[in-house]
Amino acid sequence: MSKKKVLFICVHNSFRSQSAEEWLNQICGDQFEAQSGGLESGVVDPLAIEVMREMGIDLSHKRTRKVFDVWKSGVVFAYVITVCSEAERKARSGPIVPGVTVMLS
Repeated sequence: MSKKKVLFICVHNSFRSQSAEEWLNQICGDQFEAQSGGLESGVVDPLAIEVMREMGIDLSHKRTRKVFDVWKSGVVFAYVITVCSEAERKARSGPIVPGVTVMLS
């Protein structure tokens, strides 16, 4: 069985999307393969690194990615999930990632 690909999107890919990506990969990595991206450039929030470290997940090696760079990689996602209201508004105005099976917010 192939893993379903999931993309989490927020504005800067600095906290929520990074955390969601790592949680899904840790908890359901046998069924899903998660990535994350932002609508704009950003940096991983040090608080996200600290909070996730307390949960046993290391984000210190992570770098932010723009959704466009994820799209250029050619990966087709079964699910795209927006994790903030600004990303949700932009997603409703047009496709952020073409070829998505399900868009959730």
